[in-house]
Amino acid sequence: MDEKRCKICQKILPIEEFEKNQYNKAGDVIRRSECRTCRKYKKPIPSSLKNAFERTNPRPTIGASFKCPICERTLIIEKNRDVNLDHDHYTGAIRGYVCNDCNTGMGKFKDNIFVLERAINWLKGKDE
Repeated sequence: MDEKRCKICQKILPIEEFEKNQYNKAGDVIRRSECRTCRKYKKPIPSSLKNAFERTNPRPTIGASFKCPICERTLIIEKNRDVNLDHDHYTGAIRGYVCNDCNTGMGKFKDNIFVLERAINWLKGKDE
């Protein structure tokens, strides 16, 4: 039985757990690098949870000053999308507001701590 490691959860799973993505020049099937479970990971914030959070933690308004808890940059909100309500894409739990750059960065890494740690080591010049 063929197996493959998921780049997101790092589990070794049967090849059937990875969707077909494309074919190479030889006509062989190439499968996605993330398993079906991780591929469906993007869980939206339930509107009831978002509304409850925003009642007690109002979204920063246009013209307001906002300090991102991740990059610690202070910015003046010019557009609503300058600040995002971040959440865990697996559980839907809200983590809080972050700047758009940090939210995009975490999204590109699919909230995968292992990949983020490797990126940190890469930036430090370590090959771990």
